[in-house]
Amino acid sequence: MRTQNFFISHVKKAAGILLLLLVLIPAYAAAEQAAYPVPAYAGAELQKLRGWEKTWVGKKINSSNAGEVKEFLTESFYNIITDPKTWGEIWFEVSPYSEIKETTGMIEYTNKYNGTCKIGPNEELLNWVCGIPFPTPTTAIEVMWNFNCPTHGDTFLSVMNGVQVDGRKGYDREMKSTAWNMWWTGRTDIPPLPALPGNTKGIRKATHTAWDEPKILKGDRNLAIRWTDPNKEWGQWGFSTSTRRVTRRSAAFRWTQLGGSDMTPDDGYGYDYEVNAQTYKLVGRKELLAPRHNSSQAIYKQHVAGQMYDSGIKKERINTYVIEAKHKDPNYIYGKQIYYIDPESYIMVWADKYDPDGKLFKLIECSQEEIKQNYDGQGKIRATYVNFIDVQRLHSTIGAYPRNEVGDSADGPNGKYYRETFYTPKALEEFGY
Repeated sequence: MRTQNFFISHVKKAAGILLLLLVLIPAYAAAEQAAYPVPAYAGAELQKLRGWEKTWVGKKINSSNAGEVKEFLTESFYNIITDPKTWGEIWFEVSPYSEIKETTGMIEYTNKYNGTCKIGPNEELLNWVCGIPFPTPTTAIEVMWNFNCPTHGDTFLSVMNGVQVDGRKGYDREMKSTAWNMWWTGRTDIPPLPALPGNTKGIRKATHTAWDEPKILKGDRNLAIRWTDPNKEWGQWGFSTSTRRVTRRSAAFRWTQLGGSDMTPDDGYGYDYEVNAQTYKLVGRKELLAPRHNSSQAIYKQHVAGQMYDSGIKKERINTYVIEAKHKDPNYIYGKQIYYIDPESYIMVWADKYDPDGKLFKLIECSQEEIKQNYDGQGKIRATYVNFIDVQRLHSTIGAYPRNEVGDSADGPNGKYYRETFYTPKALEEFGY
């Protein structure tokens, strides 16, 4: 009898422990899922930052005082701002850190699928549906997939008014284009969610671009299609007004300079191609004064003809991820790239790009701005001002986006641009002239 009671007592204890685990494990998992969004600063770190900001917020940083904040600048940018003879007298303003707010859809879907994504044997992303795949990344490849996955609006129209700047000769050449973007999968805000139905071709994203300037490109159109299969080369087509023909482009097109500019298609927003086309190393973290919560129009108004970098950008301190990237193709235009990625928006705020000989070749800076979605009025963070600088030729291409129509649907005012038929090679000729 004593043995039986002893057995029953231990069974009851074991059952109690099991019941407790059944209660605690889901609660723990829920707490993990609720972690997104993760602010860059909190608690003591935030208080320390606020103390530093009391001295620096509102101050203009130029060649005379850049040394005092050198630890928060990339070496490449420090060399620019302290060399007014080459780059002109430029300045930026220090702003207080403000957490980037995401939409309810992005938060909901990220938390819903938190913990389900994995990295495959070829560094492809597995089990992803939408949202940020790794809310608390620990490896370089996880950071890069976080950079790659957000749609930044599901559908959007961007009108670029920019200039190509010859720093040696001191003159500008206009550059204007309109780009329509639609995401078939990974949608978080604009119905249907999380993907468009009937996607038999396996499209991830499509971009249809029309050029107005420079003159050599006027009337030309491009189409780029990214597939859900990360190992499939992007579909790329171009319509030329001189031949009135649509031609399919090779993969090498993404490495070529566009119309005398300083950017290749791969350079879009820092890097615009498949993540697993490169290898990565997490160099570490760096507190950087980076462009966040800006107005692209306000920056562009500061532009001085012939000057390769615009003054007036507002920069906040943010603890970026620093990633070293090397392309798997040995003939790639860059031998090495260093990316600085915002840990809240996962937008690449700065990039240093080296040529195959190891010499610094290009710099890219992306400024972020919150745009109200047409669909529901929620703010969506986007890169709306980008500067591509060729430090070897002393030439730059500045792209400002004064018009951003974010979060449209097929029933909205720009509806004809958000139907599948607009993102076909046939449409390039139909809408061209």
